[in-house]
Amino acid sequence: ISPEDTDVIVTWTSDNEKVATVSSTGMVTAVSLGTAKITASAEESSAICEVTVVALKPEEINLNHNELILIKGDEATLSLQILPEGAVADDLEWIVDDKSVISFKDGKVTALEYGEAKITARCNDGSLASVCKVSVVEDNAPIILSSIEFNPTTLSLYVGQDGKINVKFVP
Repeated sequence: ISPEDTDVIVTWTSDNEKVATVSSTGMVTAVSLGTAKITASAEESSAICEVTVVALKPEEINLNHNELILIKGDEATLSLQILPEGAVADDLEWIVDDKSVISFKDGKVTALEYGEAKITARCNDGSLASVCKVSVVEDNAPIILSSIEFNPTTLSLYVGQDGKINVKFVP
């Protein structure tokens, strides 16, 4: 309140507390998307500030799988992490490049026919994307490895200490 030495009592209100609340000191807190009018009243005067709460735009999106190998008829689940936390991807789009190989609905991938397909999640007018390659193989078909990856690639231990090395087979 200006000037600071005033003894006027100000009453703060929000016309839409589902969107924004206001404390007795005028601190506004965004609650959900939308608009709210914050009113400060003192004696016979008042002033209104329109507050708009907007969605935080995604800076990064990540699928929980970069690659899936499924047997015809199998199902798997894909989920998407949107960062930062609380960001909203208003224009999120899912693209399947070969719908004869897989179907995709509400996060569920179903292997329909032998082959390969890609599922792409994208947003921010296509500037952010994450892709999962899906291979549909025959039951008990041998998987030919292109490489083996270790995590970690180096390991330092004290005498008597154990350490775990994880291996990932890359088809």
